[in-house]
Amino acid sequence: MRQVGPVALVFLLAVPAPAAARDCDRTCTLQVSDAVLSALQTGQFGKLLPRSVRVTENGRDIRPADSQLRAFKNITYQHTFAELTGGVAGFNGAAEAYGGPALFSMRLKLKGDQVAEVETLVVRRTEALTFSPEPPSAEPDGDQVLPPQGRASRADLIAISGAWLDRLAPARAAEATSCSLAENGARSTSCGNVPGLRGATLIRDRRWPLVDEARGLVWVFAMADIPAEAAPGGPANRSPRRAAHSVRMSALFRVETGQIGAIALVLRDAPPGALTGWAPPKAKKSPTPGRPSEVLDRR
Repeated sequence: MRQVGPVALVFLLAVPAPAAARDCDRTCTLQVSDAVLSALQTGQFGKLLPRSVRVTENGRDIRPADSQLRAFKNITYQHTFAELTGGVAGFNGAAEAYGGPALFSMRLKLKGDQVAEVETLVVRRTEALTFSPEPPSAEPDGDQVLPPQGRASRADLIAISGAWLDRLAPARAAEATSCSLAENGARSTSCGNVPGLRGATLIRDRRWPLVDEARGLVWVFAMADIPAEAAPGGPANRSPRRAAHSVRMSALFRVETGQIGAIALVLRDAPPGALTGWAPPKAKKSPTPGRPSEVLDRR
């Protein structure tokens, strides 16, 4: 978890983006990612975001200059994680912003040290059932490397996180596990208690853009569908928030020795049937019987 001040912003914006992509190690990846976040916040893009880059915010394609990050006065906390094999870096964070505090989750797709894709989820206080802009008490550690005996395979990390999502459906309520969970910055009583997803009948359009076996991190983007009769309060006490809706989801898991230790969720309400704005993943059958299929599209 890092805080970014004005001096750091100036330094990061000074990082040049060369004309041709080159190999980028972990330090380089984090520097480029910080520079992109700062550029979106200040509007000083330079060569960081070429015309070919695709930028979405809350499921819609936007110009970088139209990002809500331009309203961020100060980023109050920032949790960064990266996975070099897939060229992916991510942020979860909070900011003081014009119009009130905001939470965000951002995915960057890099080709070498060049930015190819930017996907951002920005949440304001009225756009989610749970909202706490203070630094969360539970965040999966993005830097700690697990010992070999504590690691799971990529397929198993996907299966473990997918099974947790499956158990959120009413027919199989998620069990009250002992891991730490932060929902939009607020600490939940258990990893089976997610008020913003309570009553979900379907969690669809799942994507696993980052799977880091060495650190036990797996990151999921998805949409959840919640009918009106399952929303908090029920049909007798219905309001626009409790009407049928979908929820945009960014979920970062930390898995060690096959068990989920921490989950960080960023959730934002959306109209019923809303899409992520990105193509759903393509899967192939595993050559090993009984093993989960592997996601090919890493976005």
